Amino acid sequence: MSDGIEMPSMELPEMDMSEQGITRMEIYRKNFLPPR
Repeated sequence: MSDGIEMPSMELPEMDMSEQGITRMEIYRKNFLPPR
């Protein structure tokens, strides 16, 4: 799962605009934001 970019799990995905960042943001949304 290492794309050459090592980021801590606590780091917000807002700064990462790569595929991993987008995927992480989706997970963040599903885990933190309530479903509409």
